[in-house]
Amino acid sequence: MARDDDVQLFNSNASIGFDGLGANAKVGSSLIKGGDEDANYKFFSTSAEARAGLDGCRFKAGVNLAESEIKGIKSSIGVNVDTGGSISRDGVEAKVAGLGFKIGKETGYMYSQFIVF
Repeated sequence: MARDDDVQLFNSNASIGFDGLGANAKVGSSLIKGGDEDANYKFFSTSAEARAGLDGCRFKAGVNLAESEIKGIKSSIGVNVDTGGSISRDGVEAKVAGLGFKIGKETGYMYSQFIVF
């Protein structure tokens, strides 16, 4: 069995789930993944996530050069596209191609910039 601080090459995962309000599916992969109980990191990763239900629907896909989470603080460098909307007890959220708003527990304005060379 691998320990949490081991480095993994060619890591992939997929899941599908159902709850009282709808269904969700996730798939992801990374070339390099590692970490321990305080920090996790991934390099050259891809992800896709979809949710449909009574509380709204959303789709999120991304390709990241690097991702990290250190003591609950997340950061990433890459391209992500979020599209969808939701209404729940946590608030109201709407996004189209990464541009949108959220009102609720986390109030803010989301913006994604796409650079084409």
